[in-house]
Amino acid sequence: MLEYLGWADAADLVRDAVEETISSGKVTYDLERQLEDAEKLATSEYADEVVANIENLS
Repeated sequence: MLEYLGWADAADLVRDAVEETISSGKVTYDLERQLEDAEKLATSEYADEVVANIENLS
């Protein structure tokens, strides 16, 4: 959606933050079942991690 609005930089930042969060092993239940050594987070906790990664990347 951000790309559609012409906000490519914001879209890239969100995408990178999500990738970083998943790479660190912090995921929601649906992904935790499929990954070894993953930490299962509630959706709100996962969102907090993504936001923290956005702040760290920007």
